[in-house]
Amino acid sequence: MLTFRQLQTTDDLLDSADREFSEGNALKAMEMLRDAVETTLTDIAREKGWPHANDDDLYKVAEWLNQKDDMGEFLLTGYTAAYGFPDKVRYGFFDMADGDADDARYIARSYVEVARELAD
Repeated sequence: MLTFRQLQTTDDLLDSADREFSEGNALKAMEMLRDAVETTLTDIAREKGWPHANDDDLYKVAEWLNQKDDMGEFLLTGYTAAYGFPDKVRYGFFDMADGDADDARYIARSYVEVARELAD
């Protein structure tokens, strides 16, 4: 089971991302959302005694969680999406006016919630 400190760290990243979006700092916000997803998977891997040193390891954690999930491929596609969040901004595929920030927030927060539930 994840500790309060682990949960709080991820929640702080999500809340900080919201603040960055409100200040117009899309790249920083997207990096924080990605970090929240990665932190969640890393914490789960640590708790289970699994490797967690790189993106391949974390993808394997997402695969394991995905096997327990009845939402299709959300944990795999969500991880891939979060991993690419910062590049979406860097390469001009992000537009706050089109609701991209809301979509990214929803994906990251939903991902963290589902991953936490399935890890127990």
